[in-house]
Amino acid sequence: MNPRGHAPLPAVTGSDAIATDAQAGCEYDAAGHTDKRQNRRHAMKHWNAATRYTGRILLALLLACTNGAFAGDAVDVRVSASVLAVCKIQSVRDIQFGTLDPSQATNTFAEGAVAFMCTRGVDYRLVVDKGQNYDAGAALRRMKSGDGSFLPYQLGAESFSGTGTGFRSAINIPLSASIRGSDYIDLPAVAFSDVIRLVLEP
Repeated sequence: MNPRGHAPLPAVTGSDAIATDAQAGCEYDAAGHTDKRQNRRHAMKHWNAATRYTGRILLALLLACTNGAFAGDAVDVRVSASVLAVCKIQSVRDIQFGTLDPSQATNTFAEGAVAFMCTRGVDYRLVVDKGQNYDAGAALRRMKSGDGSFLPYQLGAESFSGTGTGFRSAINIPLSASIRGSDYIDLPAVAFSDVIRLVLEP
């Protein structure tokens, strides 16, 4: 009898003991293998889930990069302009000799002017033509009266040249002219006039 009053179990010896131990070991091994297989299945399940999640992220990133590469593009756009070489006459002032007194026939001077602008850096040339009553034989510009009389006059210069300064301020060119007293001392008391043309070339 054991301390609790139960009859002792019969001792297992020999081949029976070996069989019993083997059976217990198999049961233990079977249980252990079962647990390991379950653990492996759980691990593989989590691994597969994590792999699928990671794969989705990588696929999304790849698609984003791919879409960005194919959606964007670059091209060069030329921007150009050219500034015109141009001259513009702004104003003119007529040449007016006023009233001439043949009793005091002296050389008389008068001055007109022209103002113009040209593109900065552009070379210009201002040319004065011969007028409407030019005497080619005498090489004289002349004013003409209504009765057909002529009064010669001279210009200080027939052409001017320089370089444009832009369109902020005008270039002023004086047009100096003169009449000799001897050219009107015997003329009738009539009005004389001529028209000359200025040509401005850039």
